[in-house]
This record gives sequence, C-alpha cells and structure tokens, in this order.
Amino acid sequence: MPIERNLNDLPAARKAASRDWAPDPEVRMMHVLAERWMRYEEANPRPKAADTRFRHSDGGGCARAIAYAALDVPHSNPVDIAGYWVMGAGKIFHDLMEDEMKLRYGMEAEVVCIIDGFDGSGHADGQLLVPDRDSTPGRRIVVEYKSTGGYAFKMAVGERSQPQGPKWSAVVQGALNAYALGADELIIGLVSYEAISKAIAKSKGFSDVQRFCAEWTLTPDAYVPIAEREMARVTGILDGLDRGVLPARTLDDPTYPQRMEITNPRRGVYVEYDVDGRMVDQKTTWHCSYCRWQDMCALTPGTEVSVEVLRGSQPPFDSR
Repeated sequence: MPIERNLNDLPAARKAASRDWAPDPEVRMMHVLAERWMRYEEANPRPKAADTRFRHSDGGGCARAIAYAALDVPHSNPVDIAGYWVMGAGKIFHDLMEDEMKLRYGMEAEVVCIIDGFDGSGHADGQLLVPDRDSTPGRRIVVEYKSTGGYAFKMAVGERSQPQGPKWSAVVQGALNAYALGADELIIGLVSYEAISKAIAKSKGFSDVQRFCAEWTLTPDAYVPIAEREMARVTGILDGLDRGVLPARTLDDPTYPQRMEITNPRRGVYVEYDVDGRMVDQKTTWHCSYCRWQDMCALTPGTEVSVEVLRGSQPPFDSR
C-alpha cells in the first residue's frame, strides 16, 4: 500500500551508542493514539453527577486533595500523556464492559448517586434488580468495576502472598454509591490487562477466568460503616473549608497508619506519629506522584492551615 503523504517532517532516528536492545532515544510514532485520547479528554471533561463539592470517585483520597477539588483550585500538575494513555485504555474497557453488562444482565448503567444531607455525588457503574421467585423486586446489586495493571491485580488477588483486595479508593467509591442506592450487595470487580501465568494459577487453584478477573462482594454490614466513615470525614473537610481552614495532608486508609501526615509531597514522604504526637516512622506513598496539585501543595504547610496560604502558591509553579 503506497504512503499517502510525505513523511519528511518526522524526526530522524538517532543511532544508539552501542549495538544493544536499548530503545531509541525518542519515540517518533507510537504515541499518536495517546495524543488523540488526550485531545478528546481535554475537550470533553467528565461532568459531576450533581452540583456538589465532592465526587464519590475521590473517596479514600488525601484530605488536602479533596479540599483542593472542592475549592476548584487550578491544577499545578495536570494529567500528562502517559496518564491520558492509561485513562483512555480504561475508558475503552469501561464502555465495552457497560455495553455487555446491559446486554447480558439488563444492567442499568451510570446510575446517579446522591445521599441526602451529604455534599457529594457520584455515578455507579451499574445497578441490577434481581427479582424474587414471585417476580417482585428482590435484591438490588450495585456493581463497580475497574481495569488494572498486572502487578496491582496480582497483589489484589494474592498471586504470591496474602490477597490485599482492590484499592481502598475503589472500595470507598463503591460503598458510597451502594449506600446512596440502598444496595443489598456491592460487587467490586477487577479486570487485569495482564493474566497470571498458567503455572501459578494452577498452583493457586485459580480458574482461567480468575487469571485476569476477580470480584469481591460486600453486604450492607460491610460497606455501610465504610460509607458513613467517609461521609463524616468529607463533611469535616468541607465544614473546615467553610471556616477558611485547609485540612492536614492525611489519608484515612487501612493500609496506612491511623496517625500520619504527608510531610514532603514532592517525594510522597509521610510521617507516622504515636498517641503522644512523637514521630515513630517515616515512609512514602504513591498518592503524591499522581496528585494534580503536587507542586502547589509542596508550597504549603502539611498541617491544618488557613486557606489564605493558597494565595501565595498559585501559578506559575516551580516543579523542580
């Protein structure tokens, strides 16, 4: 098939310093689809389910990031092209899954979720009503599904160690949506882009489907306390903003210490404190690296502070 246009404008390939299998010094062609997804997403921002200050999809996140979102603070670290690539692949998976779930189970998709008295809203991926034997409405099942990379999936299902389950953010988001809809069951599903090897699957007793799919079912006794705890936390954050106070940089996540504070957003360093307020440990979290306010946040104190500090941390940002 002949080339339809002159390609002389493509950058020339640079020869590697040695004859090995290191990749070319620059990517010249393979990024074009990601750029297309990036242009589309920038032109079509995802709307909120309702006019609320909090999105259920931000559940389980850093308290300071939730505050920035509620205040509509401009991003100092917008999504980069690699982020758009991951988001684009996830959206394709999500759309295809939604279509098939509608056909197979009659699922209602993208269900608006609003909780009375709570300044938050979200969309549940799916809702199914499973009738009882007499055909009257029976169980209400809310479904939240996520695509994920191979490593995260293996950690979630316990490929080589104890299963860690889905990300806490997915659990909290699902719990809030299930709470809003009064679900009898909440199903959190993961689909991996990479399958567990056949040998390991055989040793663990995983089926072919379980090599790349997993589900966790939560009943109200499990998800209601999670939802109510997050509602109380977010309400406290929003109430603080009404008083002109930014919350401390903290995470309410069972995988992190109960008493902690992020002290260095540039590196994601957090400090753990004991009951007397003394530092007992220092570790890192991945949250800061993916935060859209990372550079700006690094210019503010990590403790509870007045929102007035934002006046001195607006663009332009120093991202060194």
